[in-house]
Amino acid sequence: MSLWRQPAAAWQRPIADAQADPPLPEPDGPVDPTVSASPIEEVPRPGRFTLMAPGWMPPAQLVTQALGLCFTADGLVVMVTWDGRQWSFPGGTVEDGESVEQALVREVAEEACARVVRYQYLASQHVADPLNPDGVPSYHQTRWWARVELDPWQPRHEMTGRRLVTPDQVLGTLSWRRKEIAHRLLQLALDADRYDRQVSWSAAARACRSTPVAGAASRRWIRRPYRPNPYGYWRRCHQTA
Repeated sequence: MSLWRQPAAAWQRPIADAQADPPLPEPDGPVDPTVSASPIEEVPRPGRFTLMAPGWMPPAQLVTQALGLCFTADGLVVMVTWDGRQWSFPGGTVEDGESVEQALVREVAEEACARVVRYQYLASQHVADPLNPDGVPSYHQTRWWARVELDPWQPRHEMTGRRLVTPDQVLGTLSWRRKEIAHRLLQLALDADRYDRQVSWSAAARACRSTPVAGAASRRWIRRPYRPNPYGYWRRCHQTA
């Protein structure tokens, strides 16, 4: 189970245990200077989340999770729930024999009933977890932007619901107790989404701007302006008779 998905009863830790807390492992790479580290409040043991520098990828053997901030063509963000009350992003554990990217694609399909069309790595979240029952005191959870296409909602795993929200509704819907890191990740995901749209618009514009004039004695090409509509779809290229 993800550290984000522990029951609410586990959020409180006995005060007496605080003095016995072991030292927290430090991040093993560059950190994001725009957001502070935050204590782990989802499990009853000491821990700390630290967002690493955008684009810095930790060694594959230290990555335990892939989670996607998934955007539809309409610019909506896909969120999922396992109990109808707590909402998060689709993602999960990297299984033996698969890459982190493969884990992202598989988990989004399993949890959100969505197909990843394109993806971009955002950053990793370092987890200092010295009392981890799995025996690994320091590891990373990767965060990705993804363009997805939705399939019919037919959940086969632990998720019980899917919701599409606008970007300004994400943090209010998200059930994470601390949202400083989530806010930063959302900023990075929105930047990636805008860049993807610009690249796609440019490709569509190039196709539209060089259209052969049908019926002309010689093959002439006309230049025509391209304007994306506000809904994120590409204008169709029409030939001029």
